[in-house]
Amino acid sequence: MTAHQPPTTAAVAGRSATGKDTPTGGGFTQPQAAPAPMALPHLAYADAVHVALTRAGLRPSLLTAAVEESVCWSVTVLASWLPSTVLSGRWPGGMTLAWTHTGWSVRDDRTGRARPLALDTLACPTAVAECAVVLAQGALVSGPLPEIGRPRWEHATALDIYLSAMEDRPVMTW
Repeated sequence: MTAHQPPTTAAVAGRSATGKDTPTGGGFTQPQAAPAPMALPHLAYADAVHVALTRAGLRPSLLTAAVEESVCWSVTVLASWLPSTVLSGRWPGGMTLAWTHTGWSVRDDRTGRARPLALDTLACPTAVAECAVVLAQGALVSGPLPEIGRPRWEHATALDIYLSAMEDRPVMTW
């Protein structure tokens, strides 16, 4: 079956209960020449960070993952907390933990001031959660943020390769 031909009865009968084109036994119905482009390549990282934050008792009020492809290319993950009982008085307007392909930062949502965090660009989610807990408790008012010595995220290599390839792309010109 090619892309321009209608599916045969055998192909339709081989669909899974969810209606996907993959046969019940798994695998693709046709070989693919190249992997499909990832719309949100960092979504698995965002999910892993969300799980770690939730396990640490610091479930974000809002978690977003986005790709910006206008003049400059950027991927982001934002974990935001509204002012609440989980945040100390240090964050009267709320707090946002931000990740981009260049690293982690924390922003005071009342003042808009942000500062970089001493975390690996693709730090393991547990390290990110530990840092967020320290920040939420208001233990760090000034000075450098502590570096939390943990390994990188277990799937960092695949995302690193994708991010490197995207950085080498030509920038869109108008």
